[in-house]
Amino acid sequence: MRPYAVQSSAGGFCHFPTLATVVTDVAATKNLGSEGIYFWAGAFNTHFLIDPKEKIVAIFMTQSEGSSMEYHNEMQQMVYQAIVD
Repeated sequence: MRPYAVQSSAGGFCHFPTLATVVTDVAATKNLGSEGIYFWAGAFNTHFLIDPKEKIVAIFMTQSEGSSMEYHNEMQQMVYQAIVD
């Protein structure tokens, strides 16, 4: 399966390979992060985020019905705000 590119709901340019979203333009997503992070937002608001550059893995799971990028965006913001250089 080949990756394909789409305009994300967050306004950024992302590639969708087989199992996750890969961010190629962080500024366009209006979120903190690095180019090359990949993530998925699944059913019942299960989310993961992996940033190879910062060596970060974050997992957020709920049992709430539906799916919302709001939870993912808040998780991503808190994770990156916690980084101390």
